[in-house]
Amino acid sequence: MKILIKLLIIFILIESSFLFVSCSSNFESENNKISLIVPLYSFPTDENGEIWNAVFTASQSVPIAVIWGLVDTADEPIYKQYTDYLQSSENISLYAYIATNSGQRSSAKVKKEVDYYVNHFNIDGIFFDEVSSEDEYIPYYKNLIRYAKGYSKIKKVILNSSYAPPDFLKDTGADILVIFENYGYEWDNFSKKDYISLSSDQKAIIVHSVSSSSQMKSIIADALTNHIGYVYVTDKEYDELPSYWTEEVNFIKQINENRSFFYTKFSLNL
Repeated sequence: MKILIKLLIIFILIESSFLFVSCSSNFESENNKISLIVPLYSFPTDENGEIWNAVFTASQSVPIAVIWGLVDTADEPIYKQYTDYLQSSENISLYAYIATNSGQRSSAKVKKEVDYYVNHFNIDGIFFDEVSSEDEYIPYYKNLIRYAKGYSKIKKVILNSSYAPPDFLKDTGADILVIFENYGYEWDNFSKKDYISLSSDQKAIIVHSVSSSSQMKSIIADALTNHIGYVYVTDKEYDELPSYWTEEVNFIKQINENRSFFYTKFSLNL
């Protein structure tokens, strides 16, 4: 009987140690901070520059990946001034927006646009939009990404597609995949588990038409439990910031300051 009790105690201790290691590694994997990924499509001086200033101010609290693009090269001086201003924050990374028209745009034109941004602005990466994830276009995007990363200042490339499987990231050599850009009411139906093979810093979501701050928080909480590292939730067009911008920034800041606590809380509640 004593032997059985001893064996039971040993078994419990072993199981407890495995559970501890599992939980510890789970929390360890959640150490990366959540970043905002902001489509900053307003003109720098709109509203007397308050929109771009608000993004800079928010970067004192949370990391921000800023997506921006130039419509008219005549506006280069003002964009240069404001992008340099954003770059002065250690918490901001700048991604130049380039459309690919679902792989129909000539690679020569896309590369020329990459050249322009690299040679005229201090950027950290490229945001390729209107991406087609069909197999036939993998060589097209792989070639563009290899070309962009040939520049030392291009640290990461983001791809935004209406749908792309997880393997598309590896197949093309990109760094971050926007796995969801859609209406807020579509979020619950979206299969986040399809992207479980990707790490948190490889996944981004941009959720629009979310009317309330409570909905915004619920989506961000869900993103955390699904290991999504880049988030943006808004009730506005992309040339404005959300009406709950400050609340969204503060919410992410709170999560980043006590990530394990929030991860456990959201995992239990959602």
